[in-house]
Amino acid sequence: MVPAGALNGMQSGNASLYVGDLERNVDEAQLFQLFARVGPIFSIRVCRDETNRSLGYAYVNFVNPQDGLLHHSSLFRIKKIVLCQKVIIIIF
Repeated sequence: MVPAGALNGMQSGNASLYVGDLERNVDEAQLFQLFARVGPIFSIRVCRDETNRSLGYAYVNFVNPQDGLLHHSSLFRIKKIVLCQKVIIIIF
């Protein structure tokens, strides 16, 4: 997980984005670079199997629920988002 820093007791609430269809080599740092422009990130978790291999999806949690919603809303203006030469899916 990639914490945004000391949050002084703040909770992420319902600010979670599902990010799917990821390349197997995408890690938390790459997702942080992609989503940090939207707003402060609480955590990022790439889901992995028992051998630590990526399952191809992740959860990005924003400090402020509005940031996740703003990002999701802005996707309607973007035809596709590409990470590591693959189109990814984002669901709020």
